[in-house]
Amino acid sequence: MSIPTLITIITSIIVIVVGDGLANRIDQILPASLDQQTFSYFDIDLLKNLHGYETRNWVASPSSIKSVLALIIEAAEGTTLKQLCDLLSLPRTKSQAQSRVRMFHNELKKDSEAKSMKTGTRLLVRKDLQVKAKYKQIASDNYGVNIENGDFSNPAQVAKQINNWVNNLTHGMIPQLVDNGVVNVNSSLLLVNAIYFKGDWKTQFDLSSTHTSCFYTKPDECKKAEFMKTSGLFKYGYVISLGATVVEIPYSDSRYSMVIVLPLERDGLALTVRNLPFNLLFPILEKLPYSDINLIMPKFSIEYYTDLVPIFDKLGASEMCTDRANLEDMIEPNKIKTSVSSFIHKAKIIVNEKGTVAAAATAAIAETLMSRLTIQFKADHPFVFFIRDVHTGFIFEGILSNPVPEDNQQASSGIPAQSRSSFTEPGKSTPAESTAYPRSAMKNRLPNLPNRG
Repeated sequence: MSIPTLITIITSIIVIVVGDGLANRIDQILPASLDQQTFSYFDIDLLKNLHGYETRNWVASPSSIKSVLALIIEAAEGTTLKQLCDLLSLPRTKSQAQSRVRMFHNELKKDSEAKSMKTGTRLLVRKDLQVKAKYKQIASDNYGVNIENGDFSNPAQVAKQINNWVNNLTHGMIPQLVDNGVVNVNSSLLLVNAIYFKGDWKTQFDLSSTHTSCFYTKPDECKKAEFMKTSGLFKYGYVISLGATVVEIPYSDSRYSMVIVLPLERDGLALTVRNLPFNLLFPILEKLPYSDINLIMPKFSIEYYTDLVPIFDKLGASEMCTDRANLEDMIEPNKIKTSVSSFIHKAKIIVNEKGTVAAAATAAIAETLMSRLTIQFKADHPFVFFIRDVHTGFIFEGILSNPVPEDNQQASSGIPAQSRSSFTEPGKSTPAESTAYPRSAMKNRLPNLPNRG
């Protein structure tokens, strides 16, 4: 019996538009719950692993990825379910895991009803396959997903159907998610999530203050880039364990903010990323004091495209991508098995003067930098950034290594080559046009990481 293949495709986008807010102070952020903290462990796992092999800029949306994983969890049983629960730090009991991921999705959907963010999910199934009635009900009632039939004998038409939907949801920012060869006649399911975010700065950057200055991609290597400048009260602190200063820049919608983690040393990014805590980042952000800051940061734009299957393998959730996958709660009859062949993620972020479309947790971890004098925060060398939603965690994250546009900025050094593969049903050979890296080889390119803690 051949095993139908589930292609999981994700896209996420952040856009910048003009805003009128000029207030200097953000509202007090509510403490993050323990559940939110543990559910966000994956966000840091993802960041550490992507940084392990990416030498260029990248951006990803943990929220979009978790939205798709939630629908896979709804179909999973056995070891596949346990691995997915461990990946997202969820209880291994399915009912408890379902409760958590549904709660997360509900919060995310509440956000998307506002002007700041919009998200949507689609599931296309090959015409000759039948989705179980219970799974259809769960997808519709809990995730707002209507399962549709797709003519996978005509891959170009399926790709066009999805690309048009993504293009509309992202307001033209991602006109083409599915490239030629990603969908083929052996594909059977296509699961797509898209997120669109636009955020106006609460304290706007003065256009007249934008200037050209050095961004140090290496300690002694200057790239001329455009920097924008503003001043006001921002949450700010020095985190000893990270060897970095942290600033939280609010958007006009008080649920969202950009957090920049800037290493003290120009070549300190690797150390900062390595020391990012799994369980203390939210308390650090919540306890940052306000300081009077002259804030200088580069304008930048990043587009990133990758297949996350090797990272899931590295993080111990490999079974869903093999012929041992147990996703029996999705397709009728049970003897027809389904597995994930690809988990494509595409994201884009633009940051400029208009907007974008975070110290002392304990004495051992952070030290407050308090002063009556104005502090200058200049992000002129590689840094980590997050887009934070106070209710659900990080909706976007990434690393800026160089704000100066380069040719083929979307390309990267590792996983995107695998993303250009054509995908087949298990047991069939890889098409000749495939440029896929073997998963075992890709796994060796990822770093060995410390345990969460």
